[in-house]
Amino acid sequence: MNHSMSFYHRLAIATVSITLLSGCKPPAEGEKASEEYMRDPSGLILPIPKMKREETDSKSIVFLLRDGDDPYQSVQANELGQAARSTSGYTVRFEDARGQAATQVEQLRALGAKKPHAVLINPVDPKAVTTEIGNLRRAGVFVIGLDSRFEDEVCDTLVYTDQKKIGAAAGDLIVQALKRKAKDLAAPTVEGRVIQIQLDESLPVSKDRNDGFVSALKAESGLVLVHDGSAKGAPLAAAGLFEEALRLQKQIDAVYVQNDLMARGVHEAAEKAGVREQLLIVGTDGTGGPGGGLEMIRQAHLDATVHQPLLVNLAWQILALRDKDAAFKPKARYEIEPVAITPKNVSEIATKGIAMPKP
Repeated sequence: MNHSMSFYHRLAIATVSITLLSGCKPPAEGEKASEEYMRDPSGLILPIPKMKREETDSKSIVFLLRDGDDPYQSVQANELGQAARSTSGYTVRFEDARGQAATQVEQLRALGAKKPHAVLINPVDPKAVTTEIGNLRRAGVFVIGLDSRFEDEVCDTLVYTDQKKIGAAAGDLIVQALKRKAKDLAAPTVEGRVIQIQLDESLPVSKDRNDGFVSALKAESGLVLVHDGSAKGAPLAAAGLFEEALRLQKQIDAVYVQNDLMARGVHEAAEKAGVREQLLIVGTDGTGGPGGGLEMIRQAHLDATVHQPLLVNLAWQILALRDKDAAFKPKARYEIEPVAITPKNVSEIATKGIAMPKP
């Protein structure tokens, strides 16, 4: 993995956590900070004074991340932080398993003694944490799972996006673009040489996206997946994979990249090779803000991306409604559909956002 990107992503998590854990407000005049400190269990966060009012008045929300190096999870942490800052009475902290299922089990076990108000979990391995989640729920902790792989009733509710649908949406974007190209050229058949750059082919999320993507390409027999590799989330590695594929294949018509930041690496490599104008690049995540997928489309660094909805937004709504209405009972599952973003709809989506199901 590219170490500079790893540091960048961890720094993003750290920055968000520092803002959250400080309570967003300085101590009131005359109010003393406790001698205790709150620290992100990853060890990344400088100690922040913990106000006594937080210990007694605030509801503690814990977000267990599968791997903080994943920029999508970093963005989710930021979104959850913004939601908490806009609502009084809550504190949020993060724990990063760094891709280790055993670490996440220990994190959940430790939470059993602290009994937070609620836990949001993006699991490394859903089966590995089933027992500890059950223990937390019996202790009265509300648990929201952010992964469709959880079996029913393990968590209080699930909020997820089908990763196969993300891959299928990317594949369909490429199929439709190459069909239009064939029509413009009056070609008798739709043909194209396609490559895919995965996050990490050993991860379930990459496997599911690959399955959906490959299935979508089969809509046109003339589309051939000529190269496939994993870049471990690193833009430089993605650029290297593209350069290798171009050297071997001589011509590439489209690239699907399972992460927008890696897709930027492909864009830069394609520009360097002088083939960018003939190449379709489709990314994944479609987040807003500086450097996000929406900005990349506006700058023509990406031709399209598949928006992976920020699950924590709906999860927060569920938490807020549950705290407001004791009679509210969430559904067992909430599926949020991915959305294809292109230059045609990027401005509208940036302005209006993505439609979310109601709790």
